Amino acid sequence: MQLKVSSQKDFYAGLMFVGLGVFAVYESQHYDMGVIERMGPGYFPTILGVLLVCLGIAIFIRSFFSGITTKIRIDLRPIVLVLSGVVAFGLLLNSAGLVVASFALITLACLGSWEFRLRDTLIMFVVLVAFCTAVFYYGLEVSMPLWPEF
Repeated sequence: MQLKVSSQKDFYAGLMFVGLGVFAVYESQHYDMGVIERMGPGYFPTILGVLLVCLGIAIFIRSFFSGITTKIRIDLRPIVLVLSGVVAFGLLLNSAGLVVASFALITLACLGSWEFRLRDTLIMFVVLVAFCTAVFYYGLEVSMPLWPEF
């Protein structure tokens, strides 16, 4: 009996996950493992690598049995708008302040959705800016301007 690969993507993705997992386990052996009560720096990468190998094996095996082919459609609008929002936030934070940078981030990210509603965006903006101001500006005292300096 000969197995035939039904899904090339799953086949190669499984191999890639197994390879990355084996690499992570190998590289983490250079660090102290420790014990479960007192984990060393090599403990977490080893566990993550083992889980990645298990996931890779499962995907690899599935590649032989999934006969369903699906057509993947990639919509660039959400990707471009969300990434633009993150870039705008990074560029505006120091010069325009947290409030303006957050407004740019939230507005651009929400425009990436096909279900954009201005009211929901404004509510999200108020809640997130209040939360970020309380946590980062007042709680952690991160040095960043809240508003632009004129």
